[in-house]
Amino acid sequence: MMTEIDPKLADAAWRNGRDCADVAFLHQPPPWSDEHAEKIFEQMASALISSFPGGHSAFAPNAELIAKNAREGFDERLRELMAGPSVEGSQRSS
Repeated sequence: MMTEIDPKLADAAWRNGRDCADVAFLHQPPPWSDEHAEKIFEQMASALISSFPGGHSAFAPNAELIAKNAREGFDERLRELMAGPSVEGSQRSS
C-alpha cells in the first residue's frame, strides 16, 4: 500500500530522475529501445539510492512512490533532450 511522501522527497526524486536522464543521454545518446531505457533508469536509480545513508532499506517504505517520481523526471527530461538544444530545463508543476 502506498502512502503519501514528503513533497521535498518527491521533488528530490523527480530532480534526480532528470539528472539520470542527463547523464545517460551524454553517455550514450538515443535512440534507445524501451528495454534499454528501462535498464539505464534502473541502473542509475539503484546507484543513486545506494549512495544515500541507509541505502535501499532507507527508502523501502516509500520506494514505489519515490521510483514513480524519479521515473517521471527521467522521462520528462529525456523528451526534452531528444527535442533538441532549444528546450531548457523545466520546473515541476505541483
